[in-house]
Amino acid sequence: MKTKIMLAAAVLAAFVSCQKNAEQLPGEKQPVKMKEITLSLKGLDVSETPLGRKAPGDETYQRLLRDSTVYMVRVGFWSSGTSTSYGGAFTNPNNIRIAIPETGNVTLIAYALKRGSGGGLHYSWVAGMPYFDTPPIFDTLQNRMEIAPIWWQHYSDSLSNYKITKLQDTLSYTQYEYPEIDAYVADTFFSVSPVVSQLVLELKRASFGVEFSSPNFTAGQLKVSFAGIMEPKVLTPASIGGRRFLHTSQYYREEGWWHPLVPVKVVWEPGDGSQVIIGEKHIDFKRNTLTKINVTLPDPVLGIVPVLTDTAWGGNEAVDF
Repeated sequence: MKTKIMLAAAVLAAFVSCQKNAEQLPGEKQPVKMKEITLSLKGLDVSETPLGRKAPGDETYQRLLRDSTVYMVRVGFWSSGTSTSYGGAFTNPNNIRIAIPETGNVTLIAYALKRGSGGGLHYSWVAGMPYFDTPPIFDTLQNRMEIAPIWWQHYSDSLSNYKITKLQDTLSYTQYEYPEIDAYVADTFFSVSPVVSQLVLELKRASFGVEFSSPNFTAGQLKVSFAGIMEPKVLTPASIGGRRFLHTSQYYREEGWWHPLVPVKVVWEPGDGSQVIIGEKHIDFKRNTLTKINVTLPDPVLGIVPVLTDTAWGGNEAVDF
């Protein structure tokens, strides 16, 4: 009897061993082993406002959300013939926890989007959380990384066509190729090391500023258009002074790439029902530069003709927008 029991045990062990080997066939894809590291984003000092879960009807919360900086992180890697993308939206640039494979190469892109001079990023509500349905976000603001439900969404890498909340109607939004927002970007490609536990990225501004002035503008309004590339501006004598408009452009994602000049057209409406075309220029809006546009209006008494002066560059110095 003892011999029969030992024989049965040996047969069972051999069966289990064969089954295990069959489950681990050569070339079979194995699960990717992941680990967490800490990401910190530098180069942007922002006074953060805590954004907890609150009711969508809370007007104070909605205002704080539009006024706050939103950070997006994208992590992508290729393993065992499969691409994987993680993403998340955050309210604090420090100590962001991200998941990466234990070995291999990783691509990481980080954005910081400040409200700037516009109405802030437009959003809707999903399960009680703000959701940004625009590239490169496609995320709810819940301060954690998640695998992308649709792989191409978290591969989005764009500074164009953001939905920007209208100042006069917060339920509506505008959408232009050069959105009115102050954007910062950082990206990197690295090989994972066993000792890697923290990653620090330096954000770089990917925006430009525009400022208008007019020494003899005392009545009516100035209308400035940009051939549909940027949101038109309407200026009055009371609002023109010291006001800076901040915009970003997808062309700034690649340093040194050619980018087209932007047509800028200025029309003066004196208030008597007439329109006076001041002029049109094609302007090179340089990254991290404040472009100043001076407008001289016509004066029938002094004989001054309409003039739109050449832009005066603020240089590549750091401009406190």
